Amino acid sequence: MLKTGIKEFILFLLLLWLWLPAGAQPAGYQGFSAAVNGRYYQLYYTIHQSPHPAKRLSRRDYVTFHLQTSRENGQVLKSSFGKKPFVKEIFLDTPPYADLGFLQQMLLRLSVGDSASFAVRAEDLFGAMHRPRPDFIEAQEWLFYTFKILGKQIEEQVQNDRKQAFF
Repeated sequence: MLKTGIKEFILFLLLLWLWLPAGAQPAGYQGFSAAVNGRYYQLYYTIHQSPHPAKRLSRRDYVTFHLQTSRENGQVLKSSFGKKPFVKEIFLDTPPYADLGFLQQMLLRLSVGDSASFAVRAEDLFGAMHRPRPDFIEAQEWLFYTFKILGKQIEEQVQNDRKQAFF
């Protein structure tokens, strides 16, 4: 009888050992993947790829995109959707560091037509920027950055467009 009890007890411990990690919630934001720990904050992301993927963005590309910043409760803090999109250069010198957790570096995972959402805790983000957190944003609140990549150009195209716009 004792041997049966020991076997059951060992089986119980084994099942408990297997169940506990499965029931534990990750520290990140549900539905988002964790980027490798950044130097200053942990960034979580989800990428929505277009059905017809184009060439990925690369450093020195000028990227045309929309950006929306919002709070966890859905309140939009700032948005370019419905307005003129941004055109910015991806100026990274070392693409292998795309996993450090910085928003601009994470853009290297995207292609034209893709969209992505990034989540970061307000306290971590404002601490990394060495800026005071606005009073209306709680320290442990999640902030979201949503990008929609509209297009990309090389530097020569952008310079040519700027010259034409000047004249």
